[in-house]
Amino acid sequence: MVNGLLTGEIHAGWSGIPNVMELIAAGKLRGLCVSTLQRSSSTPTIPTCDELGLTGFNIATTMGLHAPAGTSPKIVTRLQAEIARSMREPAMAARMAQLGMVMEESGTSRYAAFMREDMARYEQAVRTLDLQQPK
Repeated sequence: MVNGLLTGEIHAGWSGIPNVMELIAAGKLRGLCVSTLQRSSSTPTIPTCDELGLTGFNIATTMGLHAPAGTSPKIVTRLQAEIARSMREPAMAARMAQLGMVMEESGTSRYAAFMREDMARYEQAVRTLDLQQPK
């Protein structure tokens, strides 16, 4: 998609900020809006979709760690603690901030709720648009 934008083959696209941030800064691409309710710290001059009139538009890239069903709660707790510790290391925290990524520790129940809500949102979009798998 980014190559298509740069060559003019396509005229608009949607991407995570880290993928296009340097191209926007260099003036090779123009950011129209960000899809979260708050502006990104890495591209503060780009308005949110909500600010441009798409009220409530809020789609963020979220990353989490998944483990096999039935993983011991003790192991899950240890993984959460170690990953949280590594994400707070100064070099990692600085890089994530530079990329405009907001780090949030959510725990398993909150993340599981997010995943259920996100899947429901996309399932509704598939139904609304009547999308079908290619045959």
